[in-house]
Order: sequence, then C-alpha cells, then structure tokens
Amino acid sequence: MEIRSRGNAGYKFLTIPYYPVNSENKGYEYEIYTAEFKIISEYSGLNFIEVSDLDFDVYKLLFRDAYIWKLQQTERGQEYMQNAYILEQSNPDREKLRQHFQKESDDK
Repeated sequence: MEIRSRGNAGYKFLTIPYYPVNSENKGYEYEIYTAEFKIISEYSGLNFIEVSDLDFDVYKLLFRDAYIWKLQQTERGQEYMQNAYILEQSNPDREKLRQHFQKESDDK
C-alpha cells in the first residue's frame, strides 16, 4: 500500500467519525496519553516504537481504520457510527423524504 504524504489537508478519508455523546462521570479525570498508540498497535500489530516512527498520514489512516474497526465490534459502537454518518451528510436523501411525507399525507 502506497500512501503519498501531502499533509492532512484535503484528505477526507482521514477524518475520524464523531458523534457527541454524554460521557459518564466515573469520579476521576485521568487522561490516557497513549490510547491512540494502543489502538493502532492492536489493529496493526506494530509496537509503540514502530507506531511512533510512522509518517503522519499513515499514522492518521491507521488510527482512523482501527477506530472504526473497534467501534464495529459492538452494537453500541455500530449505533455511534450510524449517528456519526448521519451528522456528516450534507445533502438530503430526497427519495426517503418523498416517501416519508407521502406516507404522512396518505394517513390524513
């Protein structure tokens, strides 16, 4: 796999899916600084040193893919992905809107 390094600008495929959720307060606020390395390491089989040596574009691509892969493993993660996908859409699905509003007018 060849990935050309041109920075993050213009590479939509490097975008991490995001959907805002209310996080539960567990009574502590410790931040994990190597969580991205851990996720990439589990996904790719690379150790932390190899992960830290990756080019930025490759690092971001592996993190994105690993993040999506990890979310797909649970029902809650799949729901998160669906909600994130819906938020990313900027063009309406006109066919579904027509079907929805046609049903409403038929019910009246």
